[in-house]
Amino acid sequence: SRELGPVLEPVTSDPLVLHQAIKDLRQFSLIQDNTATGLVSLHWLVQTMLKDEMDTDTQRLWAERVIRAIEHAFPSTDTATWLECQPYFLQVQNCAFLIDHHNLNFLEAANLLHLAANMLRKHVYYEQALQFLLHALSIYEEVLGAEHTETAIILNDLALLYRDQGKYEQAKALLQRSSALKE
Repeated sequence: SRELGPVLEPVTSDPLVLHQAIKDLRQFSLIQDNTATGLVSLHWLVQTMLKDEMDTDTQRLWAERVIRAIEHAFPSTDTATWLECQPYFLQVQNCAFLIDHHNLNFLEAANLLHLAANMLRKHVYYEQALQFLLHALSIYEEVLGAEHTETAIILNDLALLYRDQGKYEQAKALLQRSSALKE
């Protein structure tokens, strides 16, 4: 997809070319693919070598591309099951690191953290969900402003997380703030 830049876009947009590229990379053990999930991962040593050869600006560019691609690929939390989302969480954790490391505050980054947090909350991984929600909230507030409707939505989701944890006073305060923004 376009998230991967001009070199990889033609490869990913043509299924035959993509299949051949994956086959060639697999032949040299440069990638591992999981046929059950359809996910492909680059060998960690290859990742390290490529990253070491990049300057900071190039690393930042690829970090942005990766975050956009993972956000685009992350299953819908409305319909997806835990098993469908679970393979993405290592990538989401890596994306959270990249967001911090490169100070990448853009909407797709916040959306990815928000999606992952909602799935984690749904499956009672509260601490990780809280980290992602707070991180997403800070990005939404920076990019869209504290009064934006997306900010209100994440405040509402944060309130639901606090409610699920039995932190009713914190939940109530956030729900009031969210409601005021929505009005």
